[in-house]
Amino acid sequence: MAFQKQQKEFKEELIVAMQKVAEQREMIHRIWLCFQGLPKEEYDILHALYVENMPYKAVEKSSKVSHRTFEKNRSSAIKRIQDVCNSELPTSRLFCYAEEEERQREERETQPYEQMNLSEFLDGEEDTIKK
Repeated sequence: MAFQKQQKEFKEELIVAMQKVAEQREMIHRIWLCFQGLPKEEYDILHALYVENMPYKAVEKSSKVSHRTFEKNRSSAIKRIQDVCNSELPTSRLFCYAEEEERQREERETQPYEQMNLSEFLDGEEDTIKK
């Protein structure tokens, strides 16, 4: 009888522990999706600092912005993750948002910058004037 009682208590404790792990896993998943949904500048900073584990000064220098702007972007990214993660948005919505942001980041990185020549600029200006 005592063995059965002990076994039942162990089973209940195990269920509670598994529920906690599932909740923590869900929170980690939400945080990751919020991270994936950050704008490029913020994503790049946090990725370098916390995923690649690069030194703070090196990441700040490579960002090519002032210390104040860098720190503003870093703290803004963390705040955005906290706000969105703690929002009422369902995880499925976060997934769609993160997927779209990631796709846009990849597009921006693969699209080369093209310099406009004067005739293209003037042609575009004429179109604007005609309208």
